[in-house]
Amino acid sequence: MRAGVDVGGTKIVAGIVSDDGRVVHSRRIPTAVEKGYEGVRDDIIHLLRTVIKSEETGGMTIDRIGVAMAGQIEKGTGRIIFSPNMGWRDVPLGTDLEAVFGTRVWVENDVNAATWGEWKFAFGGLPRDFLGIYVGTGIGGGLIVNGRMVRGFSGVGGEAGHITLNPFGYKCNCGNTGCFEAYCGGPVHDRKGREED
Repeated sequence: MRAGVDVGGTKIVAGIVSDDGRVVHSRRIPTAVEKGYEGVRDDIIHLLRTVIKSEETGGMTIDRIGVAMAGQIEKGTGRIIFSPNMGWRDVPLGTDLEAVFGTRVWVENDVNAATWGEWKFAFGGLPRDFLGIYVGTGIGGGLIVNGRMVRGFSGVGGEAGHITLNPFGYKCNCGNTGCFEAYCGGPVHDRKGREED
């Protein structure tokens, strides 16, 4: 069996998946961003332990853990280079989790993971070129060209949320101004909704 974790700006979801792709058990908790990297990492560990030891898993062993989260991920190491929504820079999430659970941990950009999953399982790997755009706390993009995930030089090849719409516009969590995300991300809609009340 495999464990999967989705680390978002507002919630963390962990689940156990059988070899046939069935979700056996899952749980969610709020993301306590204010606790910093170590605090959130410990929350992830606790949540994973909870779902792994649940009655639904029947005592089966976990042979792999996948983690999806927003940000720039160093391919193959599980190191988070930069996660703007979490405020993390250069943190070793993959190796930290491997040390605790003693199994291989794969960390992937959340939108790349979602785009790959949709393309492979919902569309059966066709068409060979596929674009995924996801709006949540931020705006992310995943891009598949000729059946391969496009990562680009720095691992953010499909990112659409940080395309500059207005160089003199709103400040974005990434540090730039005028990003697509700064105009259309989830927190912007929340703020506009409160202003209209």
